[in-house]
Amino acid sequence: MSSRPLRALALCMLSLLVLVSGSSCMGYGGAGTLKSTVDAGGATAVAATFRLNHGRLAVSGGASSLMRGAFTTDNKYDPSVTYAVHDQQGTLAVTQTSTQSSFGMIPIDSSWTVNLNDEIPLALDVSNGGAHADLNLDTLTITRLALNAGEGAASISLDGVQRELTEVQLIGTSGDIELQMHGNYEQPRVVDATTISGDLTLDLGSNMAAGLTGSIHSASGGVTILVPRDTGVEIDASTTGGIINVNGLIEKSNGTYGNSAYGTSKTTVLLEVHSTTGPITLKLAQPSSPTN
Repeated sequence: MSSRPLRALALCMLSLLVLVSGSSCMGYGGAGTLKSTVDAGGATAVAATFRLNHGRLAVSGGASSLMRGAFTTDNKYDPSVTYAVHDQQGTLAVTQTSTQSSFGMIPIDSSWTVNLNDEIPLALDVSNGGAHADLNLDTLTITRLALNAGEGAASISLDGVQRELTEVQLIGTSGDIELQMHGNYEQPRVVDATTISGDLTLDLGSNMAAGLTGSIHSASGGVTILVPRDTGVEIDASTTGGIINVNGLIEKSNGTYGNSAYGTSKTTVLLEVHSTTGPITLKLAQPSSPTN
């Protein structure tokens, strides 16, 4: 028997040993590609964690199991995939365990493509270090999203029907973060973001059936926020040494901006935005923006 089937079998057996319940198998699906499938194992909700320091992470829905992943990597031992279920609560962790390739002192160049189950409620925690994260979460049932982008860039879409989403937390160092929320939301949501030198763009430009509150803090990076036209909006914006650009909103008092729907719509968007030296840009969505 060749060494590759033996190595794939060993990896699969190792992954099975770390499971409390559910099932997973990992093995080479081609040159430099690992494939992993994780069954939900009876879990009714899952906390899923992804840790990638170098490369690219793409997450979307469409998996019939809990997770279906394809990992292109130049280190045969990465990533580590573990899963356990306790009292119908699943815990999934996908982690880049090394920062060097199998060929010496060369940083790993990994590309992870992950599909998750659309129906199982997910609390998603992503740390992408210096990697790029592309999170298309439109079809997933997200309860909470936490992103620590570090030096890496991140693009996030939370459109679709999001019945259980209540919290989004974004942390960035020097990488740019873009978040779009044009979905149908049944729960009030909290969006908190803290960045240092990377730019942050929040596209909240569709009308909302559930309210949203948030606190945005930036050091030297730029902050751009697009807000809905027919949902009431009030933003308390301040900066120490930067500038505030406003397009389509009304300054109600010193540093407080709103739209004409504030005080009359059933739901509201209430944001506190502060920057040290970076610019703040507040924009009212165009009339053609999607509505809920």
